[in-house]
Amino acid sequence: MRILITGGGTAGHINPAIAIANLFKLKDNRHEILFVGTQKGLEKDLVPRAGYDIKFIHAKGFMRKLSLKNLSAVTQFFKGYREASKIIKEFKPDIAIGTGGYVAGAVLYSAHRHRVPVVIHESNAFAGVTNRFISRFAKLAYVNFENTINTFDKAGKVIVSGNPLKEGLLNANRDEARKELNLKPQEIYIVAMGGSRGSETMNQCIVDMLNSNPVKGKFKMIFATGEADYPKRSSLVNSNPDLSGVVSTVPYIYNVETHYAAADLVICRAGAMTCSEMCAMGKASIMIPSPYVTENHQEHNARAIEEHEACFVITEKQLTFQSLYEKVSYLIENPDRIKKMSMNAKKLGKPDAGEIIYQSIYKYIFNKKVL
Repeated sequence: MRILITGGGTAGHINPAIAIANLFKLKDNRHEILFVGTQKGLEKDLVPRAGYDIKFIHAKGFMRKLSLKNLSAVTQFFKGYREASKIIKEFKPDIAIGTGGYVAGAVLYSAHRHRVPVVIHESNAFAGVTNRFISRFAKLAYVNFENTINTFDKAGKVIVSGNPLKEGLLNANRDEARKELNLKPQEIYIVAMGGSRGSETMNQCIVDMLNSNPVKGKFKMIFATGEADYPKRSSLVNSNPDLSGVVSTVPYIYNVETHYAAADLVICRAGAMTCSEMCAMGKASIMIPSPYVTENHQEHNARAIEEHEACFVITEKQLTFQSLYEKVSYLIENPDRIKKMSMNAKKLGKPDAGEIIYQSIYKYIFNKKVL
């Protein structure tokens, strides 16, 4: 089967797409898979790293409010549509799968016009513009939250699947990961990251926390800043001799499954994919929801996990380097609380999301039952 997959911009759109591709390849290595994205998104790096071919088109996001900038987005859409049509004519896919991001709009609309069955996946509680637009052409729409079902009432069928995660995340082993990272059994290991592109606010807070409090001997940390903010933040961390051998600063964590598996605690945003990863892997976390998202959906994501005592939530309004340090210190000093949060998170996980997607695509698109 030839599978065209599109989705891009941030890791929240790309990683579920890669997870779906990985599962199809795992089931049958004869599947041919091609990704379509833009040169500006993280897919440019993440997809080739995952071992898949990718072709690029032009695309630009639409503003949610009336703006002259949308005229440029319309022009880019039709240019991308023509480019996607050329790719589809050459590749001749049996199915087109989209996981959100503005690049998916032109690709999936072109697929529909070429009579290729369209499938979409929405990871957030509040559906993105692209998936809302494409849903009317979709044979199947997968969602992570039940309250998103009605958003896609024009789709052929809506299925609550959860968010598909990479096999590496689901199968990662804590002991092996800690051995790979040369962590001693008693060392507390923290993963700190502000989303795939980073967060200046979180980065500044974490740097201030590290430089203003004694951390040596308390924990070790990997701190992912995002590409744009990396030079500044890495310089501030590396200039402090007390943090040498304690904090590793990187622009992006490519082998995140290893670091998540080894971690005792994760400091993170609350995007849908991050939340799914924390739950599936059973990780205690301090979530700092981004306030710069539609309908404040990240805080809704985080509060749903907090209700089950599986994370702490600090809003950006509440965030100071001292409030963050207090939460970190409390958890380090109370390992039983970390253990309880981890167990509660694990109960919320949906590790079979990928399998649900795989089975239902065969059932509803190709009228086949697979083992």
